[in-house]
Amino acid sequence: MFRHTLGSKEKVLGPDHPDTLTSVDSLAVVLRDLGRYDESETMFQRALESQEKVLGSDHPYTLISVNNLAFMLRDLGRYDESETMWRCALETRGSALGPEHYKVSKTLARLASLREKQKSSQAEVSYELAFKGSFNTLDGRHPTTWECIWRLKTYREKNSAIKRISFVQVSEVVNLINHRRSPSDCPTHFAGLRGCKGIGGMTLGK
Repeated sequence: MFRHTLGSKEKVLGPDHPDTLTSVDSLAVVLRDLGRYDESETMFQRALESQEKVLGSDHPYTLISVNNLAFMLRDLGRYDESETMWRCALETRGSALGPEHYKVSKTLARLASLREKQKSSQAEVSYELAFKGSFNTLDGRHPTTWECIWRLKTYREKNSAIKRISFVQVSEVVNLINHRRSPSDCPTHFAGLRGCKGIGGMTLGK
């Protein structure tokens, strides 16, 4: 089905048309889910290279392909390559949308999860920055914000012996959300995030 659709679009629209490349990416996802990773990676690379050429590296379709390929590389244990892809997506989205946009926060959360698998000390900071962006753009009660809190809490529980480099206290965050307050109302816990360099060199807050 997917190959037939792709073949039809290649004939009618051409191999580099955006709709054709969307089908290339979709086929790559199907192949990944079937465990046919070599074929999947080839298709992802084709989609990504052509999308960067035709649409640009900051186009949403291009970034979807970056994200999909990063997920596959992570699942295959190719963490360094996956990190490179997500850092690319993070820097591109941060430049285009701003460091606290919800899409930037989602990418940060994925990068944090990867860093946790790598047992990197940067995982906690990445989770915090993901939470801060989500809180400021999606509201404290949004499911994405609560997921960031849950991931941060879970990470801390699993790594309770690790030296803290954290500025955010989960209990304080929950209290702020329940009272519909902003992190800016709690300077003691959040001041350390303002002006610091995030992943990709982005400056958080003002």
